[in-house]
Amino acid sequence: MVDISALCIIYKGRIGKRRCYRVYHPDLFLELVLDKGDTERFKVKDLSTFGVAFYPEKYKNEFFIGKKLNLSIIFKKAYIIKNIEAQVIRIYKKEKFNHKSVVCCKFTELHRKQEYIIDELCVSIQKELLSLSKKEKE
Repeated sequence: MVDISALCIIYKGRIGKRRCYRVYHPDLFLELVLDKGDTERFKVKDLSTFGVAFYPEKYKNEFFIGKKLNLSIIFKKAYIIKNIEAQVIRIYKKEKFNHKSVVCCKFTELHRKQEYIIDELCVSIQKELLSLSKKEKE
């Protein structure tokens, strides 16, 4: 059996505690329009129904805590969901994650359908990772 507890964090939501699983996949990206109007793709560090963290790369100076973003999630070169509203809640400098800066965002005002799509994507990625893990053990 594979231990997925490392993927789980607990945070206090509006109704008690809620489990929020974070997933990572090498083919997971987000796309957003920068202040200058350019559209750019960023590598996702992790994704959950609560929010997303990504590597800002050369655009790290464009982000600040409280900044509102409109982003799209791309998985395996396909747009999974477009125009999600998010807000930057944390920014980590290069020292924290393998010498890469990380921008952490929470989703704001997700509709039920949007939350469902993100949840299904997270579950799909978890299944794929578990399947790969089982194959490696065999």
